[in-house]
Amino acid sequence: MQPLILTPTEAAALDARRIGGKAWGLLRLTAAGARVPPWRVIPADVAAGRPWREDAAAVAALRACFEALRRPPFQGVAVRSSAQIEDAARQSCAGRFATVFVADAGELVAALNHVLDSAGDAAVSGGMAVILQSWVAARAAGVLFSTNPAAAHPDRCYLEVVHGQGAALVGGGAQPSRFHLDIVSAHLLDADPGADGPDDLDPAWTAALLATLLRVEDRMQTLVDIEWAADAHDLWFLQARPVTAIRAHPDLMSPHCATSWFFDQRFTEPIRPITRTTLIPRIARIALGEALAMRGAAAPDNPVSYYGGQVYVPHTVYRAMLRGAPRWFLSEDLRQLFPARCACPPAARRRGSLLHYAACAVVAVLRERRDVFRNISAWDQFQEELRRALENMPETMPESEAEWRARWERLDTLNDRFLRLHRWSYLWANYAYYAWRLVCAMLPESWAARRERRLWQGLRLPTAEANAALRAALAQDADPAALETLRRDYGHRSPSLDHAAPTWAELADADMLHAYYGGIPASPPATPPGTPARWRGPMRILARLLAMREEQRFEWERILAQQRRMLAQAGAWLAAHGIIADAGDVWFLEWDELIAARYRGAEAPRGAIARRRHAFHLESLMEKPLFIGPEPPDVPPSAAHLRGIAASPGVVRGRAVFLRTPGDLPPPGDTPIIAVLRALDPAWTVLLSRVQGVVLERGGVLSHAAILARERGVPLVIGVEDATRRIPPGTWLTLDAARGIVYLDNIDQGNSAS
Repeated sequence: MQPLILTPTEAAALDARRIGGKAWGLLRLTAAGARVPPWRVIPADVAAGRPWREDAAAVAALRACFEALRRPPFQGVAVRSSAQIEDAARQSCAGRFATVFVADAGELVAALNHVLDSAGDAAVSGGMAVILQSWVAARAAGVLFSTNPAAAHPDRCYLEVVHGQGAALVGGGAQPSRFHLDIVSAHLLDADPGADGPDDLDPAWTAALLATLLRVEDRMQTLVDIEWAADAHDLWFLQARPVTAIRAHPDLMSPHCATSWFFDQRFTEPIRPITRTTLIPRIARIALGEALAMRGAAAPDNPVSYYGGQVYVPHTVYRAMLRGAPRWFLSEDLRQLFPARCACPPAARRRGSLLHYAACAVVAVLRERRDVFRNISAWDQFQEELRRALENMPETMPESEAEWRARWERLDTLNDRFLRLHRWSYLWANYAYYAWRLVCAMLPESWAARRERRLWQGLRLPTAEANAALRAALAQDADPAALETLRRDYGHRSPSLDHAAPTWAELADADMLHAYYGGIPASPPATPPGTPARWRGPMRILARLLAMREEQRFEWERILAQQRRMLAQAGAWLAAHGIIADAGDVWFLEWDELIAARYRGAEAPRGAIARRRHAFHLESLMEKPLFIGPEPPDVPPSAAHLRGIAASPGVVRGRAVFLRTPGDLPPPGDTPIIAVLRALDPAWTVLLSRVQGVVLERGGVLSHAAILARERGVPLVIGVEDATRRIPPGTWLTLDAARGIVYLDNIDQGNSAS
């Protein structure tokens, strides 16, 4: 027989669905070292049967629990809901279900029934657990937010406080005092006293509140809001839930038109400071600075800026690169750089001279003719050089700064060589495939479709092979050899180019693959992989160029994995010597700070690290539109259908699921899924085995996602503007990926819970 009431230790061993969102938050509060009033939980499956109605032993157990929880300094018990859908990481039902304060044991059963009755039909998706928590005799109470959700700023947290109990505050019946505090120093930035709250704050409270807030953020890996209460002696933390939606403070917006194009497809989450000060400047110098030099233009002093932790480039930079190029000459990917609306002034939009563009292109091609005209052989040679360089790379951490810098520079030289080769491979692949599509357009449709399928299914793509190895390692009855194969052959793969993103080898070593990719079981490809076609002449070159698109990202990650290992070793050393609090803090150091702390005896900037960690959580929730400007980005109006670019043909109907990580996929079921994402990183393309279609805001027809989708036969539409904001989660969609149209089947939204 299952126990009626569980202690926190017993609850921690259960599936989160059985104890609900509030209990999950209480466990995170406790793990973060917060002072939490004693509590117990009745699991959802037990509470559903309401055993106290007929079982005298259940009633006795409840009374005994009540008496234990009401002991001084507490004055009773709070009976709280804890539903599966409540306070989840992607949604919140805060205040939707009842909370009852009980001062007498005779009222407890009625309170339990009232809380459960408040669920209505909402608990059908997982039931409702019930929390019994000691009721604090509060002289003041409040809610501490990681940020003001209506004007989120990375340097400020937000606090609302009332005298006495906090029930009126969370219920909306009180006029609280409102305060903005510096997120690290707790310095008061501004105050708005309310009729029911204090005029100022106890400094001891604010220091304890902010220290706990930062610890809980790191435990929950997101922004949080925390309910708290202060009695005559102590500060108590009652509840913690994720902040699920924010609006960025207007001061964070760029004063100029800027775009995240190019970078947003390569970095799937906010970029940490160590990558901002190492990898990003090199990419900017080669991808932006050298490209501008080919047009005879100088790069701006600050070629990149950051919004929401993502790289944004002034739109004028890309306009200068492509000024004079006719629109028909641009690939679908490049055409996204010139939308119908943006914040550029009219003078910046002048078209320029086609003759000048052509002259610059000829000069650039002649200057780099080896990489241009012998691109395939140059790439093959680079792969061999890379293999030798990495085989000879020591695995131990350098003991001197000079040795560290020399090894890092060797890896950066490989980065530079890769980037310069890649820019010509990218152009060759795009225009060769563009020519192929023009030829196919002149042929009978059925014949052209067969040739297209044969082309993609006949390619040997390392990402497809890596995904197959990952699925094999995730299988329930996986052979241990499958995990070893994944580590050995594909362990350098990572879900982002950020140095902080863990590699597959690290996830496997830490038994975290299932946590990250757990919703993706082993499965056969949607279409037979085929055998490599024996192309000749131009077709052989086209196939090789297309395969190189995948090879190049795959091989680049080998270099980045080596750099990540160096940084991780430095972080472990700094943590072991007490210079930083945790090895993971290394990702929030800048390059010069890291070198100074590791080799020059400098102290690590712990306050800056805390501020940057908090900013990372905030930036993870910020919307990052393709273009930003002086005004906050507007969401385009909803429509019955949205248009994009056909990238992988097919027609499919399914339910929209917005994904931030592959682990957000719902458990396998009968409902077809259409994944809606901003962009799809190559290391995420394993999810193509679990979805029936994909909608992306970003990317091109030769993006990694498009190549893999065509190889697997999964319909894909790219370039759907603001899809993640215009398509409500759970909406039924019809995806016509042959024409690039996404239909929102609004008529069925009322039945979306079925």
